[in-house]
Amino acid sequence: MFGIIAAAGLGHRFGDIKKQFLKIKGEYILELSVKKFLECGIPKIIISTTKNDIKKVKEILKNYEKNIHFVEGGKTRQESVKNAFLFGIQNNKNEDIVLIHDAARPFFDKKKLLELIQTVKKTNAAILATKVVDTVKFTTDGQIKKTIDRQNLFLAQTPQAFSAKLYEHALKNAEKKGFECTDDSEMVEKLNEKVTIIESSKKNFKITTKEDLKYAEFLMSFEKNITIS
Repeated sequence: MFGIIAAAGLGHRFGDIKKQFLKIKGEYILELSVKKFLECGIPKIIISTTKNDIKKVKEILKNYEKNIHFVEGGKTRQESVKNAFLFGIQNNKNEDIVLIHDAARPFFDKKKLLELIQTVKKTNAAILATKVVDTVKFTTDGQIKKTIDRQNLFLAQTPQAFSAKLYEHALKNAEKKGFECTDDSEMVEKLNEKVTIIESSKKNFKITTKEDLKYAEFLMSFEKNITIS
């Protein structure tokens, strides 16, 4: 088993500072996710980042370097994760599970991550997601065309977990057919494979704007460490 954390985003909304390199209450956003992965027993973590940022990422994570490897990301998130995945399996073709996470989601629940790991061992594909609670409207040119039944709608999150063999197949299929997906589970769906949803929390949001950062600081003030036994 190994984990991938995608940290190659450009973060235009934060100006010159990339969001994964921002601090919340003194801790780097990227560091928060790495710590949780390690606390959940993930033995190897691969960070995919830009060539220019590898030195900075290594410095941020110098206290964890024994468990962490670094790869250069690609032009898209899909390509960046692919580079990390290929690095992860190149010296060990027997890797059974890959966990994929976005660096900008530092507030996932460690208990949910452990549940994700146990689930993927049985199902080959599982993700964290949260139910849609607002009314959903389908529009065209700014006009409502219909209201969509939200009963079975979920918002996908990360971490996501897959059988390494299944994910490798999904990557090859995407490359062969030339499509880009908005998340990794979509690639698996295109193989007509089932993906299990583990209901998560809204706290596991993606830090995207400066307003999100303020909310993140609020959450850090109250988040308690979960003891894993």
